[in-house]
Amino acid sequence: MTRKHWLLIIITIAVAGCGSSEPCAVQSKDYFYEVDRLQDKFLDAARDPSLDAYETVDEFEAIYEEAKDLKPPSCARKAHDHLITWYELVIEGSKVEATGDTTVGLEVIDAADEALHQFSIERINVTNDFAFEE
Repeated sequence: MTRKHWLLIIITIAVAGCGSSEPCAVQSKDYFYEVDRLQDKFLDAARDPSLDAYETVDEFEAIYEEAKDLKPPSCARKAHDHLITWYELVIEGSKVEATGDTTVGLEVIDAADEALHQFSIERINVTNDFAFEE
């Protein structure tokens, strides 16, 4: 093979490994639309006075299952992972509160806050297509 052929092969492999040529903000638009829809459902469940604590947890778990089924583009994977962690922690704390124990551990609250914070940072990174370091 000539040098030109090798160069063509290397460029082809490099381009193929890059994934979509669309900016991540474009790739992730539908994903974040679904995230927002689920977050709205989550808030509605949290605010619904007709649900008792156990029913609220059931609603949270159903929404969590929907969130787990979302397929984010690879560039939004870290954001998705933080979102899932946030759902898990909020559900864990809500289950404790449903038993009447209103002293949910500060560790759970802090961890949920941190997961939501990290999700927000990743979402900014993705939707603005730049790397933001804390």
